[in-house]
Amino acid sequence: MKKYIGSVLMVAAMIGLTTGVQAEEFINVQNGSESSQFAINHQVARESYFKTIVKTAQINSDALRETNLGEFRVRNNTRDGYELTLSSATGGVLQPSGSSSDRLDGEVDIPYTVNLTKAGEIGTGIDTVHILKKAGVDGSSAVSSATDAIFQLNIKMESNTDALGMAGTYADVLTLTYTDL
Repeated sequence: MKKYIGSVLMVAAMIGLTTGVQAEEFINVQNGSESSQFAINHQVARESYFKTIVKTAQINSDALRETNLGEFRVRNNTRDGYELTLSSATGGVLQPSGSSSDRLDGEVDIPYTVNLTKAGEIGTGIDTVHILKKAGVDGSSAVSSATDAIFQLNIKMESNTDALGMAGTYADVLTLTYTDL
């Protein structure tokens, strides 16, 4: 029985040590004071994540429909935030390949628009002016909630053009840049 009680006490002591339980007891305090401290802490791991998934580079030949190029995911829980920008190598048009003297069939730029659809949450303090950016005129605001969102990256040809049916080879490169601040 003593062995069993000893084992129970040993396990109880180990549990107490691993959970950080502390106890102080002051008995019969007279003409003085005693103090005891409660240490508190909180820790959350940093999350700064960006992922892209390219689904296609081929434009939908039906100019009335959008083409889903792919998706990107952003997760960030830092107070100083992040920025996500989108840029086009050709200024937001499908540009004919080669120099103008190589364009034997009269090819011209084909304009398009970008459409982003979002699922998930954008953190409080993040503006969607660029695509995503820390709020405030000078970016001095603090972010106060986490971002966890998935975006679909779609493009649609401008409706006043039938250029997709015309001869030529056209291209552009869209670049997403994620910057942790």
